[in-house]
Amino acid sequence: MFPYSLRDHGRAWLNALPFLLRYNLPNMNAKLKNDITCFRQSKDEMLYEGWERFKELLRKCPLNRFQHWT
Repeated sequence: MFPYSLRDHGRAWLNALPFLLRYNLPNMNAKLKNDITCFRQSKDEMLYEGWERFKELLRKCPLNRFQHWT
C-alpha cells in the first residue's frame, strides 16, 4: 500500500530507486531514453519548469548511459 500513498515528488522518488529500475522492461527503458533525447521545452512552460521536468526524466532513468557532455 505504500506506493499508493505517494504523490508527485514522492512517487517520482520511489520510481527512480535503482532496485525498481532493474526490473523495468527493455522497451520501457528505451522509451525513457527516447524521452530524454527528444526533450523540448513547451511554449507556455517557464525555464525552471522545463528544467525540473528534464531532471525528472533523468531520475526515472538513471542508467541511461549518456555522457555528461551530451
